[in-house]
Amino acid sequence: MTQFAHCISLGYFCSTAMELERYGLRDCSSPFDWCISPWTGVEQCLANGFDKLLEPSLLYQSKNEPSHYKNIRYGIEFFHDFNSHRSLQEQLPDIRRKYQRRCDRFLSNICEPTLFIRYVASEPRMSIRSDGSSLTEMQYITCHSQEIINMIKSFNINNRLILISDTPAITPPQHTRLSRSAGSR
Repeated sequence: MTQFAHCISLGYFCSTAMELERYGLRDCSSPFDWCISPWTGVEQCLANGFDKLLEPSLLYQSKNEPSHYKNIRYGIEFFHDFNSHRSLQEQLPDIRRKYQRRCDRFLSNICEPTLFIRYVASEPRMSIRSDGSSLTEMQYITCHSQEIINMIKSFNINNRLILISDTPAITPPQHTRLSRSAGSR
């Protein structure tokens, strides 16, 4: 049985990191811990090393919640990092440093055997295909399972991914197939 050096949240929301913390499995803060992150944004961050995660031209402030910002390239929403009473320019240097540490640590840690945990969004957030059709997050992950597993294992062959979903439409065979593809027996 594989022993994991790290257990890391790949988001969708904060509760994934909170539960890892509660069970004593989280050893540090990672980039997806306190954000809302669509799977496609996580994939892009892993593929390009978090390039422009906090690029000012890609950050849009919520009109309803001025302390919330969204990176429009990745679709990642920051709910816990910004203060609504200070300008973006004033806050960004410290927040960038914090996330740079998290990203550097994350990219270093995942080169060791890592168990990734992802709560799959049950909301109707969609991935848009090139033909204009759309998929739910679980449909997207199911359709791209082998590529996702290959990406996860590209950092370390012993890396694994656990997906958690409360979507009743997802049947056990889809989870079993993903698990089997990951090399679990």
